[in-house]
Amino acid sequence: MLSFENVLDCFAPIIQAGICEVLLTRHGYVAMEWDEEERKWFNVTHCDTPEALREAILSAYEGYLQLMLVTDCHIPTEEEIRTIQKRSADLRLLCNSHGKMTII
Repeated sequence: MLSFENVLDCFAPIIQAGICEVLLTRHGYVAMEWDEEERKWFNVTHCDTPEALREAILSAYEGYLQLMLVTDCHIPTEEEIRTIQKRSADLRLLCNSHGKMTII
């Protein structure tokens, strides 16, 4: 069974790299992303289940991958989208099996 600790442990490299931040509030976990240019938070998501936290972190990671793969601001190609979706799906399976990410 997936737990918050499993999710945080699995995605520690994403959180440590600052791709997203995860905070424990009195109402539960919150995942959020920071826009350095705008100097504000966005995609602030309350995560009331481990699965919701996993999906919020994966969403932030997918945005990061898109920025890394699509460097000239074009609309992502189908191949680029498939690459991002495959990485995300692989990480979802890793998390579900209580694995740990080793690199971003």
